[in-house]
Amino acid sequence: MLIPVVIGVTLITFTIAYVIPADPARAWAGQKAPPEVVEQIREKYHLNDPLYVQYYYYISGLVRGDWGYSHSEHRPVLDCLMDYFPATFELTIWAMAIAIPVGIYLGVVSAVKRNKIPDHLSRIFALSGVSMPIFWLGLLLILIFYTYLGWFPASGRGITPSHTYTGLYILDSILSLDFQSLASDIWHIILPAVTLSYATLAVMTRMTRSSMLEVLRLDYIKTARAKGLPDKIVIYRHALRNALIPTLTVAGLAFAGLLGGAVLTETIFSWPGMGRYAYHAISTLDFPAIMGVTFLMAVIFVIANLIVDIMYAYLDPRIKLGE
Repeated sequence: MLIPVVIGVTLITFTIAYVIPADPARAWAGQKAPPEVVEQIREKYHLNDPLYVQYYYYISGLVRGDWGYSHSEHRPVLDCLMDYFPATFELTIWAMAIAIPVGIYLGVVSAVKRNKIPDHLSRIFALSGVSMPIFWLGLLLILIFYTYLGWFPASGRGITPSHTYTGLYILDSILSLDFQSLASDIWHIILPAVTLSYATLAVMTRMTRSSMLEVLRLDYIKTARAKGLPDKIVIYRHALRNALIPTLTVAGLAFAGLLGGAVLTETIFSWPGMGRYAYHAISTLDFPAIMGVTFLMAVIFVIANLIVDIMYAYLDPRIKLGE
């Protein structure tokens, strides 16, 4: 089902992008461009052809690796995505590295200490993460940790490593043994990663808590406790494994969503990722760039769903691959 889903997404995004009340040729050429230049752009990119013909050229271009030309960047869309995606991927990895362990731990503590002070504090923390606007949190962290305390930088990715192998600055710094860049890159990523992780952390805390409360009521947990097993073994080996199934779904979808580009976080911290690129493309009516970002996000979501489905079979022995 993965291939039909991706094809359906390309069809929907293509149709929406080309029926909105705007002239892409005029936007690309500029408002002061002469009519003949605008007409040349329409002919070059088949904008005068019927929609189904344009869609054919679009799909054939995707298959060949030709994702169009980004007029806001003045280079191919695929080149732009290859430049901006590593920055977003690195930021997402760090954000999820914060959100997953902290969210699961707080959810377990909240469930085990139900209606006690740790539970109330954890629920307040999670509720604030769900309701707090991400741009407000980012500005608050900049105000406290950059303006007042001066502990962390407020923008940028840090120092470019001496050798770039993957586009992931921290990994490339380690591979290059460039410890000056490594320290700078870690220092720059902390504030945006915390900002980006907070909402996902809050959702995972609430999801883990509710799942744990449900699992802790089951008979096999009561039996394990009746046998005299220590609480840590009952909670983390028996209960948590089954409780992680809905949490895993949230984590997988959140990871895919963050990879699509956190527009607000990347804009606030001047992080050169896909979010800022998508925002700039939308503001300049760069249709090939918009469609390229959308297509990449769709592929990421589909792959994330596939990985989550496979992980189900690992966490729950009752679920078999292929069933």
